[in-house]
Amino acid sequence: MEIAKYIGQFLLKNKYCYIPGLGNLELKKKPSFHDGAALNAPGYEVAITSGGSIDDSLANFIATSEQISISKASNALRDFATQAKAELLSGKDVIIPSLGKFTEQGGSIKFITDPTLQYTPPAIPTIRSAAQPMENMRPKQQHDEKLPPVKQAQQQVLQQPVNDYPPYPEPAKPQVNWGKIAIVGGLAVAVIAIVIFAIRYMTPTEEVAVVPAPVVDTTAVVAAPPPPPADTNMVVGADGMASFKILIQQFDNQAAADKKMKRLQSFGHNVSIIMSDSSTYNIVLPFTWPVADTTHALDSIRALLNPKGVSVYR
Repeated sequence: MEIAKYIGQFLLKNKYCYIPGLGNLELKKKPSFHDGAALNAPGYEVAITSGGSIDDSLANFIATSEQISISKASNALRDFATQAKAELLSGKDVIIPSLGKFTEQGGSIKFITDPTLQYTPPAIPTIRSAAQPMENMRPKQQHDEKLPPVKQAQQQVLQQPVNDYPPYPEPAKPQVNWGKIAIVGGLAVAVIAIVIFAIRYMTPTEEVAVVPAPVVDTTAVVAAPPPPPADTNMVVGADGMASFKILIQQFDNQAAADKKMKRLQSFGHNVSIIMSDSSTYNIVLPFTWPVADTTHALDSIRALLNPKGVSVYR
């Protein structure tokens, strides 16, 4: 990124440029002077000052030109200033193209303007006025007193404003004939009424037979719940809800059964162990479900607790 180039462009555009760590550059106009033989035109020089405004205008200019963020442009400008100070301390000059160079003299930073610097300020827009003829610029001479009486009378007549003519009569405004409008509107309404009457007269009417709705017996037939299987511990209430135990899994080892029961209880399931004999440990889950839909309940418990299969505890 050519920071030095952007410094020169910004300075020529705005006549000032703040560089962090180096100072403010100003483009100042030098007055014209006479060298003893000829009058020299005014010129421009670049001066560095320690005071002035501190802003991010140069960083914004670089960011816009390079299509990057302002923070990235500020970091690049700061790196340039740091490197430039290091080069100045080592005795080197930092060149700004077309403007001059930074140099270190007596422990302070100076700027030497390029002697070939040629800067032409932008033109000032102006509006060109039209030149008036000389006869319009000459004052009018009064000769009324020297003119003969006849000439004076003619001149007075010519100088009178022409506003004595009678005004033109204003054109009459058109009037609306409301009588004709009312007649036309009445005829239109009559024609519409005749057309509607003719359409109704010529259209045959059909009688719609009214069929009485059939009487439906709304007496609900409540089927009695099916009896529970004879070989299960299922108890069916009057509302058709069955209370029974579901066999989750069987073990022939008490330690394995206790481990499985505690694991299911940790998940919030109210399971317990029932021994069917001295070596069989059954893990069961109390359950309440409609007696007509126990198959669906078993499928749900199997998918949740034991994919290998569950059944009603008998």
